[in-house]
Amino acid sequence: MKNILLISLFFITISCGTNQIVLEKISDNTILTSSNNFLKINPYLIAPLSAELHIQAPNTDLTITVKGQDGKDSDLSYTWKNTTNTIFPVLGMYFEHTNTIVISTPTISKTLQVVITNKAAEFIESIEVLVNNRPINEERKNFLNFLNPVGSLNDLFATDNYGKIRWYLSSTDELHAMKFNTTNDEVQFSILNTTSPEVLTYNMVGKLINTVKGSKTPTYNVKEADKRYHHDFFYRDNGNIIILDKSQYGVEDAILEVDTKGNIVQAFQIGDWIRKTINNDPKDNTGLENFIFDSESNPIDEYASGIRYPGMPDEQNAIDWAHINAVSFDEATSTLYLSFRQHGIFAFDYNTQTLKWIFMRKDYTIPSGNRIFYNLPESMVYIYDVPALAPYILKGMNGVDHPHAITFLSNNQFMVFDNSGDDGNFPEEGSRLLVFSVDETTMTAKSEWEYRHINSDGKLAYSQIVSDMDKTPFNSYIGIFGTATPFPYIEIDNNKKVLFDMRLNLVAKGAGDSDVAMPIACPTARLIQNGIFVYRGDYTSIYPSMYKSID
Repeated sequence: MKNILLISLFFITISCGTNQIVLEKISDNTILTSSNNFLKINPYLIAPLSAELHIQAPNTDLTITVKGQDGKDSDLSYTWKNTTNTIFPVLGMYFEHTNTIVISTPTISKTLQVVITNKAAEFIESIEVLVNNRPINEERKNFLNFLNPVGSLNDLFATDNYGKIRWYLSSTDELHAMKFNTTNDEVQFSILNTTSPEVLTYNMVGKLINTVKGSKTPTYNVKEADKRYHHDFFYRDNGNIIILDKSQYGVEDAILEVDTKGNIVQAFQIGDWIRKTINNDPKDNTGLENFIFDSESNPIDEYASGIRYPGMPDEQNAIDWAHINAVSFDEATSTLYLSFRQHGIFAFDYNTQTLKWIFMRKDYTIPSGNRIFYNLPESMVYIYDVPALAPYILKGMNGVDHPHAITFLSNNQFMVFDNSGDDGNFPEEGSRLLVFSVDETTMTAKSEWEYRHINSDGKLAYSQIVSDMDKTPFNSYIGIFGTATPFPYIEIDNNKKVLFDMRLNLVAKGAGDSDVAMPIACPTARLIQNGIFVYRGDYTSIYPSMYKSID
């Protein structure tokens, strides 16, 4: 009898020590205005619309449903099959709302009423859905529209098909380039912290899963205070990360490959690879004097006007000559694809470190404002004025102008957001979503699919800089026009039917760095600038799904 009593006491101690409750013991319709012992609301203090459920392992199927405000198709739910988990994410609640959460197994169902009093950032003035023709089916279950603002608003958020915010991540730092993956029965995302050389990985509840912190070893003489990762990164199959970086002489003209601990596997300035291809010498600038500016002999003084472009290295003779803003990679051929905002798309053989081809607009000229600011020689109009590069430029179609978001798809096909100019020269054409293919034997490019969006005022949607293009698992594409409010977020199917059109009115309450930067980088009255951009976005599921978007 004594032994039985000791065993019982031991079991009770272990059960209580885990601070977990059996589902049966939860009182139905419990109202929660703050966390309790089994439901932790915003447990990591950065995801106010998320919670963690802590219960004893059900050892059966368990479903968590957050009831939507707009009918059954706005419910967000997920079932863990025969689970032995003890911690479960609760995702998809609303701001300023009493959220109904249903937790159920095949034999038990409990309902919680979770009161969220938090509000979204004041910068989010309105979100309006103009078109919603998305099919209602299981394949799209739990998919949300993710937004990555930058500037005065650093918070990440996601909306449902009704334009209501269902996921939120607060940040005091500017974050770039969300990359989603599914691990251990949960969705995680990685992102760059642009205030320091870090790649951060979180789960959807806001728990920091991993930090890849860059090497403290100075790279290309960049001062420690100026070191940061920026714009984009790519996970290789071996776990290493290719990251865009800057040198002493320019914004995003350097590339790093780091391992899972942040150690530099290799680092290079992309100008060296171009010179190596053209002149067989990475330091020989002959014939490229008016194109690559990353040496101490650089004749251009970007600070001659006394104005410092935000993000530039604080060095004399530094120039934003490349501004690589997106990276993609083909493991099968070891080809690196880079989007040079100032020029076009460049492909490089990663093993031999040589240039393969360039995809760019044939009639682009550098904006007069940029020419004056950069003190460029009058003879320099564009790459076509560099004869040594001419053999590498793809023919067959008009290429891109100040592109973003290059992504290798398969079989030498790519998608890219083509801004169509950053100085307002071509807004009448609108920016375009483009899928193109490349024949490297004939050095030609071919348009496979392209789309320009017509706004309700009859004008074509145009984004002067930034923006994004993703491919959904449903034979459609996401386009985000991230410069001028209200920012369009659209989904277009392969037949060019508008499935979704959402407009985000994000307005800064005061001037920010981007307000200073824009008149310098993009000197045009056509730009409506308010201190906030929508840098990137995505359309993906908040719970594990067999359907994956490509970005």
